[in-house]
Amino acid sequence: MTSKVAPVWVVRLALLAMIVLGLSFIGAARWDTDEKTPATSTSQEAGKPPSAEHGSNHLWRGFWDLVAGLGEALVIAALLGLAVDPYVKFHLGKEIGQEIAKETLGQHLPVELREELERIQDIHLYVREMTVDVVLGPSTVHDGFLVWCMTIRYEVENASWFKRKFEHRVSIADSDAARADGKITKASHYVNGECKYELDGSSPQFVNMCKKEDGVTSFTHKDKYKIPSGRQDVKEKNVYSQTTERLVPDSEVQVIQPYHPTVGITLTVQHPEGITIATSLQAVDEISLEIPNGQKGGQAGRWRSKRAYLPNEHIWIMYEIDKKEEALKEGQAVAAPRPAEAPVPPVSPAKA
Repeated sequence: MTSKVAPVWVVRLALLAMIVLGLSFIGAARWDTDEKTPATSTSQEAGKPPSAEHGSNHLWRGFWDLVAGLGEALVIAALLGLAVDPYVKFHLGKEIGQEIAKETLGQHLPVELREELERIQDIHLYVREMTVDVVLGPSTVHDGFLVWCMTIRYEVENASWFKRKFEHRVSIADSDAARADGKITKASHYVNGECKYELDGSSPQFVNMCKKEDGVTSFTHKDKYKIPSGRQDVKEKNVYSQTTERLVPDSEVQVIQPYHPTVGITLTVQHPEGITIATSLQAVDEISLEIPNGQKGGQAGRWRSKRAYLPNEHIWIMYEIDKKEEALKEGQAVAAPRPAEAPVPPVSPAKA
């Protein structure tokens, strides 16, 4: 049985009602006290005992004092309720949770592992539903090389209470750019299906956003979009993508390392026939081979993993051209016919 939590606006409306009711109690008490407080009589000044009506007024005054105190209590409680909002309660719970985690989480582990577990608790932005689409095909310009075209798409979510700036960044090593003709061909950002930007890698606007530092060329979009908090019931889907292209030899290992914590990766590799693909993805729940659209005799492998990957982790994709059949055909073509040989007597199992 799941418990239902009242919406925030209902709680705030109840707190405002408490303030109004408290102020009403205070105002009614003061009005009645001013109306019914008797003037000091000459008999009281002379030391005569107060009348019964005066005692009744004291009772009423005590009642209205109680009403005024109740009104003040309601106002103070409502103001405290408005001040101690969900953000303050979250930070208080977070601090208490961290103290408890320090004493209980991984207490049997080395200090280095416990510090890593504590660092994971401070994750704010993370990536979900990452798809890596790779198209591997022969180069029409450089003989003996293949073209590795990779498109990465992912959705960024915010686990904190506040908006967080996300930096869309794509990097490529200058050595790859010079040796392997590596380049960034496209970068885009969509919010709820609406295009914020979609830049071509050769456009002047894209080139102006690229910086070279420490042997790496990095693209960083100048608009660091603020991802809304996922705790505030804001339905916003931020999807980023980038496409890179480079020349690769006929056999190599490609490494993909996410910048942010990533939950779930789907990998698809389209390639010609005669190429073997292997990946390091764990928890593979589906592998399918199919012929991509517009390709004859091609194949595609798809791998899905639902596990989480931290920024210091990576996945690798290894491909290799299968030359076994070609070598076998060439060997059969050049091999001379073998002369007839005398039959060899069989070897018994005991001597083998």
